[in-house]
Amino acid sequence: MNANATNPDGDDPAVATADTVRSLFRDIPDDTCAAILRLGPTVEDLETVEAYLAGEDDVMGKTGHPLTGVAAEVYELVTAEDAVEDDG
Repeated sequence: MNANATNPDGDDPAVATADTVRSLFRDIPDDTCAAILRLGPTVEDLETVEAYLAGEDDVMGKTGHPLTGVAAEVYELVTAEDAVEDDG
């Protein structure tokens, strides 16, 4: 998704919408989607999390670029359900 689709001026990073969250994290529960949106992530934040989830975190971690800020919080929310399922 083009970040400028929700921000035509391109001045500030586009804030993600529910459609953005659902397009990147297809099977996400409604409450998790709402929690993510309350954080006010940008499209770039969500795309960064998607890259980590796709396994690119190994590459990013080696270069010293761990998840931080909102992206780290989104990652925690997205992976929290998986952790609960693994424990159960």
